[in-house]
Amino acid sequence: MDGGLRFDWDVHNTDHLAEHDVRPEEAEQALSGYILDLDYRVTEDGEERWTALGQTASGRLLVIVWTMLENGSYRPITAYPATKGLESVFRRLIHGTLRQPKEPKE
Repeated sequence: MDGGLRFDWDVHNTDHLAEHDVRPEEAEQALSGYILDLDYRVTEDGEERWTALGQTASGRLLVIVWTMLENGSYRPITAYPATKGLESVFRRLIHGTLRQPKEPKE
């Protein structure tokens, strides 16, 4: 995948994506573009994991969970289609129609 990001793939993560009907190149496309961060956590064994919403070249919105390896490569753990609610939020943010919370009046 072009775009400057390196990805780490093996049978484990490609099979996990396939369970959700997601191809590795779709996950790469989604992480290489504009993403909406959804979550960050550290697993019990100390692995950092990020969750984000991103869009493929064909416009498909995916939720992707990944970790960063010591060599700087992205290792997708899983990816799956976004819910309709997340799709709506993402599209509204992209098009600038999501209203920002009003500042409280003093």
